[in-house]
Amino acid sequence: STGFVYIVSRTGVTGAENQVPTDVSDLVARVKQRTDLPCCVGFGLSTPGHVRMVCQVADGAVVGSALVKLLHERWDNGKGRAEIVDFVRGLKEATR
Repeated sequence: STGFVYIVSRTGVTGAENQVPTDVSDLVARVKQRTDLPCCVGFGLSTPGHVRMVCQVADGAVVGSALVKLLHERWDNGKGRAEIVDFVRGLKEATR
């Protein structure tokens, strides 16, 4: 493929949420009926649990605000870089 469909998981303002909307699987199924492109869900995802849940029905997950926030808060801190690596590693493992 030469791209992917970005599925917005919910309406509102971007940023971390406590849970993934329950209707995300229905939304992904409807989009997949109309395209052969990979479908990735984003908007409000912030934990490996969110990524794991989304990747059960979608081809990928997009984590934006949570990563940017962590980079902003921890980048200059020597321990912070390791936290960032651990965070990203946890997200990656959740896709499997």
